[in-house]
Amino acid sequence: MGLIRTSASSFDVDITPGTYPMTCVGVGVVTVNVKGESKDLYEWRFIAINAEGRQVDVSGLTGLATGPKSRTWSYLVALLGPENVRVDMDFNEPDLVGRSALGTMAINQDGNLRLAALVPMPRGMAGPGIAAPAPAPQATVSPIRQQPAPQQLPAQQTVRAAVGSSDDVDDLPF
Repeated sequence: MGLIRTSASSFDVDITPGTYPMTCVGVGVVTVNVKGESKDLYEWRFIAINAEGRQVDVSGLTGLATGPKSRTWSYLVALLGPENVRVDMDFNEPDLVGRSALGTMAINQDGNLRLAALVPMPRGMAGPGIAAPAPAPQATVSPIRQQPAPQQLPAQQTVRAAVGSSDDVDDLPF
């Protein structure tokens, strides 16, 4: 195969629209030309495992905005967990490389495949070829003094206590 190979599309044909486990292999700032204007963006590079089980290089771009409503923030939360991302925190590439998430590949309005979303991996699920990151350290909790056992209620009363009166059932959101 030559240095440059043409294809029918501008995306890697080894991956199709769908959701895949992905592991971050790099993050950096790139300058792109958007409608004749240079713009700096974060480029996120991942290894995804496609439907055939092969590794595929995937990249996504996000703006330099880092507030809680930004796409960059959502990528940080997907890779590090919501408990580890707060305002006024700094992150470097080594903090992100090796972290896994689920990435959704979708076709955009121009017909190109793009990384449309990145969400956290389900707990206990490891990423492609990478062990799941160690959980964040938990605070030490003092033991609770033993309390006398509560008086047992009959099953019917227990359900009413948990649900409330029958008048409250229509107010439930489901």
